[in-house]
Formats: sequence, structure tokens, C-alpha cells
Amino acid sequence: MRDATDPTPAPRADRKPSGVHSRLLTTTLATFLVAFGLVLDQLTKAWAIDRLVDQSIPLVPTVSLRLVYNPGMAFGMGAEIGPALTVVLLLVVAGLIAWLSIGVARRKPWRAVLPVAIVIGGAAGNLVDRVFRATDTPLTGHVVDFIAVDWFAIFNVGDIFAVCGAILWAVLSVTRDPRPVPTRPAE
Repeated sequence: MRDATDPTPAPRADRKPSGVHSRLLTTTLATFLVAFGLVLDQLTKAWAIDRLVDQSIPLVPTVSLRLVYNPGMAFGMGAEIGPALTVVLLLVVAGLIAWLSIGVARRKPWRAVLPVAIVIGGAAGNLVDRVFRATDTPLTGHVVDFIAVDWFAIFNVGDIFAVCGAILWAVLSVTRDPRPVPTRPAE
């Protein structure tokens, strides 16, 4: 029981977690999202390589599962530049990882940090393909794509993570944080 003369404020249930706790939670969630995106992408690609050789599995009209090895980026663009593409993508992902690390260290809100972790998880899955599926020269591996939308593109789970993370980041960047902004009393 608190003494009525105690000047320290009573703990409030609606307070944000302490800085260390909040940073630990954000770091844990970000690490989980990166790892989950990477692992789920690689597991689904392993399944596709095992099950979709020389066959297509229709899901709904105009959508099927069909194995394709993509040497480029989205829609096959950049296939002709080979290892340079992989180096550029490695630098982009390294930059995103640095941004994520700095954001966590500076206690950026989850709205700014976690969508980037989702993008990194997806991008890392595709980088694993480029680095470890190379057969001729280093950094020339083709990305495994297997979700075919006939009127759009063929993509994979890593692509879904990267695109959804980018969309989430954009939406959260332009919407307000629902928590009230603390104001300082006038002096």
C-alpha cells in the first residue's frame, strides 16, 4: 500500500514498456520476422523444386503453381547483368539491415522498424538463391519462382514478403500513430 505523502507517481497500466524492454521486444520481433520470411521462403522453394518439376498445379482459374528459375528481378528484368545484379541487391539488403539496426538502437517505433524486417526476410530468401544456386560462376544463381498468376507474373514467398512489407511501411508512414503525442506544459 502506498503512503499518501509519497511524491512518486503511481505506476500506470497504460504506460509504454521501458526503453530496454521496448527495444528488446522490437529487436525480437524484427529478428523473428526476418528469420520467418527467409525460412518460409526457402522451405516453399524446396517444396516447389521437389514437387513441381515438369508439372503445373492449377489452384484457381489463371493461378497455378509452376516452377520457373528467374535469372533477373521482377518480370525477369536485369537478367543480362549477371553477378552485378546480385552485388547491387546485396548492397541494398545490407543497407536495409543497417537501417533496421539503427532504427532499433534509436528506439524508432515498431511502425517504422517491423515492416522493414519483413522486406529484409523476403529479400534475403531471394539472395540465398542468387548466391547458393549459382552453377557456373559465383553470384549467378537463379531465383526459384513458382506462384504463377497468368495475367501478372510468377513469384515466390520471398517476393510476397518484400512487397507486403514495403506496402505496410508505406501505409504506416502516411497514417498517424493512434497514440496521443505527449505535449509539454507551457513555461
